[in-house]
Amino acid sequence: MFKGLFRKKQVVEDVSVCVEEVSVIEKKNDGILHFDNFHFKLAIIQILMYELNVLDTQFDLYDFVDEYTHRPIYLREEGYDLIPEVVDYFKDFEIDSDYAQYITNISMNPMNEIYTHIFPYWDGSDDTFDILNVSIEELTQFHNLETVDLLGHPKVESLFASLGFAQ
Repeated sequence: MFKGLFRKKQVVEDVSVCVEEVSVIEKKNDGILHFDNFHFKLAIIQILMYELNVLDTQFDLYDFVDEYTHRPIYLREEGYDLIPEVVDYFKDFEIDSDYAQYITNISMNPMNEIYTHIFPYWDGSDDTFDILNVSIEELTQFHNLETVDLLGHPKVESLFASLGFAQ
């Protein structure tokens, strides 16, 4: 399992390219943040929903289970794996692009609250939520991002380096 801390370099060589890419992304998504990688999206939701509490809603697994009507969800039996309905909820969850400004640091921890809602009895010892890839389109949405400490794959390191982050 790769774990690395990256800090944004003070000087970015080609800022104009990043700005142009961001403009295209914002127009393409009509004010909604774009995610190619679900695990990266979860890291962003963790920060906005549970750490900064800036979103209008805060997901609670027990409320979700009580209100879910398509089938009963038995946490004692199903909590030892990903709960598909909760995964679907977060995959469909839209985040207004205005919230991107609040993301200055991404610090992943196996005990992050979001993971306990998706996989209640996950112990953090495997790579279930590791970030294996992040697209440039995803990262360039977060203009204020300064540091990244993540559970991920070594190939992600080169992407962060190319965007001005150094380990």
